[in-house]
Amino acid sequence: MEPSTSSQMTSRQKDKIYLVGHMTHQITGSKLPSIGQVLRSLFYNQRHVKKSDIKESAKLTISEVLLFWEKAKIPTRQSQHCVSKLEKLYEEWRALQKSRLRVQSTRQKEKVEAFKSSLEDLFDIAHQDALAIMKVEEDKQFLLQQRQKGRPGSMIGVDLKLLRAEERRERRKSALMKRQDESTNVGEFITLFLLF
Repeated sequence: MEPSTSSQMTSRQKDKIYLVGHMTHQITGSKLPSIGQVLRSLFYNQRHVKKSDIKESAKLTISEVLLFWEKAKIPTRQSQHCVSKLEKLYEEWRALQKSRLRVQSTRQKEKVEAFKSSLEDLFDIAHQDALAIMKVEEDKQFLLQQRQKGRPGSMIGVDLKLLRAEERRERRKSALMKRQDESTNVGEFITLFLLF
């Protein structure tokens, strides 16, 4: 095995972000994204994709985060509010980063520790009334579990029972629309027939 060169070490260390860890180009996993995952993706997007534009990087990151929430069938806030939440989180990190080289007070150390402990918590962008809007009890339980410390639970693929129910609902809806179109056509035919 070849020893690693200093340029590889430097490059790897360059990718490490204060308090957050190493940047990642993609959010992965079978849980809803954590604060740490979202920040690592944001920093990757900021440094490699959008080149220092935090607003655009946040939009790109949120679009990736929303995919997980859609997959879990959990209603979310509007995208611009999610972006705003991520920007505030970035500003909180930025304030901690700026003060890292100064002599830290006990209060500052507490802030750093609180931030570090929150990195594994859920980046919660659920709609304010998500639990009331959601109909499937398992989905509600999943959201409640993800909000707990350590985010227990995971998404395990497609819910076939729900998928079939949605397909049936869609077929019934299209059949109803087809019948309405046919009845409209018949009504028009009768009207034309009576006029002539």
